[in-house]
Amino acid sequence: MEYLKRICLSKLGTRSKDEFLISCDTIVVQENSILQKPKNFLEAVEMLERLSGKTHKVASGLGIYYKGLERFAFEFSQVHFRSWNHKQIREYVEKYSPFDKAGSYGVQDKEGPVRSFDGSYTNILGFPIRTFFQYHEFWKKYLKGN
Repeated sequence: MEYLKRICLSKLGTRSKDEFLISCDTIVVQENSILQKPKNFLEAVEMLERLSGKTHKVASGLGIYYKGLERFAFEFSQVHFRSWNHKQIREYVEKYSPFDKAGSYGVQDKEGPVRSFDGSYTNILGFPIRTFFQYHEFWKKYLKGN
């Protein structure tokens, strides 16, 4: 998760001491390889062919900064894909243009490749809300003390 941590913390950008900043990013992990956002149509099709009929992990990470404290947290979910043929995959990419999504798909897409999942829907969608609220409790306690 070092890769995801680097991305999330770098997205926090330049910080002043009193700012409260949150950043987030999501990756898909298949057979120890990270699948990011596809660069083009062909790459999207290749990613979906690789994921078709298999189970993979989705990790969404949070970078959080306040008063000099920097934290990183992440959450995992598992996603189970339908088995799709090449034609179905191409039609999906043409219809949904998943070029802004890690792994080339959106869990929310109707007629999408996701058969089922284990874990948090919002994590797969791109924001680990449970993890955020756990840290929200940390920050509330921290802020009361300062």
